[in-house]
Amino acid sequence: MTLLKSLGSRVPFHGGTTAIHPGFLVLPAIALLLIVYVFPLLQLLRLSVSDAGPGTLPGSGFTLSEYVAFFADPTSQRVIWRSVWVALLTTVITLLIAFPYATSMVRCGPVMRRILVCVALLPMTTSGVVRAYGMIMILGANGPINQTLMGINLISEPLRILYGPAALIIGNVYFCLPFVILPLAAGVSKLDQRLFDASKTLGA
Repeated sequence: MTLLKSLGSRVPFHGGTTAIHPGFLVLPAIALLLIVYVFPLLQLLRLSVSDAGPGTLPGSGFTLSEYVAFFADPTSQRVIWRSVWVALLTTVITLLIAFPYATSMVRCGPVMRRILVCVALLPMTTSGVVRAYGMIMILGANGPINQTLMGINLISEPLRILYGPAALIIGNVYFCLPFVILPLAAGVSKLDQRLFDASKTLGA
């Protein structure tokens, strides 16, 4: 009797109905994304390649003139180029900081590992407004960076870091670091430890 009770407690009871597959539970979320996100994007894409005008119906013809005009515009070219090189520089700087950090986080002791994980997750504990305000305070004319450089007589007047490419790159690196450190740490932790020992003996 006890065995029957233990077995019965482990068997799910569906009240005589067929169990619903867990995949069906995400269907409402998928439908919502399709309605409010995917379909509007497809509509914008259709309008962007149509020759619709004031007296024509949307999508009555196909043309790439809007894209040609956009990429031929000098202002658009300058914005695209600046966005590309800022993104590339941000990626390189983030990887240069994140990879040694992730390697150290994996190879250190458990106490130090907890500290490094907390430091890596620190940018994710605050909202975007707080992070932006903190960057303004740090990189501003009266911030600690300019005050330190002026205190050791490296500069005679505050550097204009804010509202330029430098501030943008610093902010992007600060925001992206947690999302790069954690996956890298997970990947490095799966590497064979003997590879690190062999590289150390070879002077790496």
